[in-house]
Amino acid sequence: ACKFYPPDDVATNDKRLWPFYKKIKELGIPLFVHTGFNWVSPGLTSNCHPILLEEVCLDFPEIPIVAFHMGYPYCTDLTLLAAKFENLYGCTSLVPRFGLGYTKKAQEILGEFLAIAGPDKLIWGTDWSGSLAGHKEAAEYLETMQISQELQKDYHYPPITQETREKWAGLNLARIMKIKGPKSAK
Repeated sequence: ACKFYPPDDVATNDKRLWPFYKKIKELGIPLFVHTGFNWVSPGLTSNCHPILLEEVCLDFPEIPIVAFHMGYPYCTDLTLLAAKFENLYGCTSLVPRFGLGYTKKAQEILGEFLAIAGPDKLIWGTDWSGSLAGHKEAAEYLETMQISQELQKDYHYPPITQETREKWAGLNLARIMKIKGPKSAK
């Protein structure tokens, strides 16, 4: 796979990137893209809005595109695009950082995505480069995260089932990276 970080470069739909996308297509690899707000570098958030992926998805439907950070705070835009385009996936690489403790916001982001785009489009990931404790917390989050009964009732969000958790934990990523693995994460 290849990760593109647009805040310090150009917008994801800048036509100067089309040769880059053509090469990714030729190589047959997934494209990972930072989406959402840029809070780390002095680069531009406007280069990272998930809506910019629409043109890329239209012109390169063969490339699996994994949008890191669920496009936060533009999660609904990413969710709707992931439902529209077969090749677009949402990566929850930011959700555990602010979702520890099962905050309502994290549940809403995941619930909306699962209800609209579905569990086959959800990718687990982390950009955590700190201590191993951060990875442990993120793994525990993946194992225990659940959509509250209240949100399931009020918004018709689905619960996170074991099957969804397995797809989210790695089966979806293995599929788009063409890695043969178990049919179940167990």
